[in-house]
Amino acid sequence: MLSRATFSGCNGVKAVKVSKSDNLNLKVAHFTEAPLGGVLAHLQELIAEQIKDSAISQIVVFGPDINDEALSKLAHPKLVIKSYPYVGRSIRSLIRVPFAAGALIQRFEPDVVHVHSTFAGLLVRPVAFLPKRRPIIVYCPHGWAFLRDTKANRLYAWLEAALSRLCDGVVCVSSSEREAAASAGIPVSKCVVILNGIADEAVPSANSASGLGRPLKILFVGRFDRQKGFDVFLEVMSVLGDLAQGFAIGDFVTDATTALEIPENVELLGWRTRSQVEESLVSADLLLMPSRWEGLPMIAIEAMRAGLPIFSSSVGGLPELVEDGATGRLLKSLQPRDIANAIRATSTEELRSFAQNAHRRFKMHYTARSMADRTKQLYLDLLGARDSYSKEAVTTSRSKAERSGSTLQRSIDGADSSP
Repeated sequence: MLSRATFSGCNGVKAVKVSKSDNLNLKVAHFTEAPLGGVLAHLQELIAEQIKDSAISQIVVFGPDINDEALSKLAHPKLVIKSYPYVGRSIRSLIRVPFAAGALIQRFEPDVVHVHSTFAGLLVRPVAFLPKRRPIIVYCPHGWAFLRDTKANRLYAWLEAALSRLCDGVVCVSSSEREAAASAGIPVSKCVVILNGIADEAVPSANSASGLGRPLKILFVGRFDRQKGFDVFLEVMSVLGDLAQGFAIGDFVTDATTALEIPENVELLGWRTRSQVEESLVSADLLLMPSRWEGLPMIAIEAMRAGLPIFSSSVGGLPELVEDGATGRLLKSLQPRDIANAIRATSTEELRSFAQNAHRRFKMHYTARSMADRTKQLYLDLLGARDSYSKEAVTTSRSKAERSGSTLQRSIDGADSSP
């Protein structure tokens, strides 16, 4: 029998504590429509840890095919990658998602559906909620859409509050994101803070931790969009001139490209693999993040692991990541001249100190193992809180897991026939 002990789990709900001896075989399905970027990095880290977890027997990840190359590096018998053709965030592309997701859920019959990003939350939660034996539904927005500087914020907040009824748990990647959820009318009882994390593995120290040269190497990583403040980065580099050399990893995704002038001291590198990004982090002197809104960006955590100082805006979860004057600078203004002055005013010794403190802070708070452990505990808490919870819902014999694993890919392939 499954060993049970009632206790106060995530958000104070009654939950089921499962002992290490229990033979769990959870089936988890991840869904996203986000191309590349931080959501993909989060999925890579989380799934890599879930593959190692003996309590999780089968994993399916569904998203745009532009993510396939990165996800395929996680190749493992318990993981299946399903995708749809990515042609941007067009209606034609997005309309495929709910149909394919519904078919996949029907065939795979997961115990947990874990939805990542705003559009996936809008499209997948309703179809995941429909099956008679519906799975636990966990949603992570990776940054609330209603915190953007747009006229549609009130509508986004209303939609998120309404759709929160169609999920069991909401993962907030920072405390500020949880507070924002409460202000939007999303039940705080469903929200739990799980900090993003990455693998705690040895990487070379960033340039800031050893020897600094001139010009300063300033790195930008992310979509070349208004949200990430790419326009601000370009203007800062223009103000700094010969003092700095800028490197930008990413590309335009949602915003137009024609209105921006690229300064001579900025090199556009396009999208890079995670290993190539790590190399850029190591060779840089600082990471500039002039975002207008954020969740808890993965690239900031990767920079901390490499010991790279971060100069960032004070939005979203960034103030929880960056300790002003200890691991970098929290910018009081997004005016390019103010940012350039903050960079000029920072000494070589300060940058070295920021680098050392950043790495220590990563080790303490932002590892992938900690993120995965808390995520699994949330799954178990929510399964235990449901009245229909039973041993059969999350445990089977190992022989059944092995048999189903051999036919996992074949049984899911039928989802491709959906519109």
